Amino acid sequence: MSVALSREQYAWLAAAIANWRTVKATLNAMQRCSRTVLFATIPDASRRQRIGKRALGLV
Repeated sequence: MSVALSREQYAWLAAAIANWRTVKATLNAMQRCSRTVLFATIPDASRRQRIGKRALGLV
C-alpha cells in the first residue's frame, strides 16, 4: 500500500520514525545493561553452560 504525503506530513512522519529508532536503541542499551547487572549480582545464577555474549546482546 502506498500513500501520497504532503511535505508537512512527510516531515512529521520522518521525525516520528527517527524518534522511534532512538527510543528503540535506548531500550536495547538498557536491556543489555540490565542483563549484565542481573547476571553479575544474582546469587546462584550459575548455569550448566555459560550464556554467550551474543545471546545476552552484549556483542
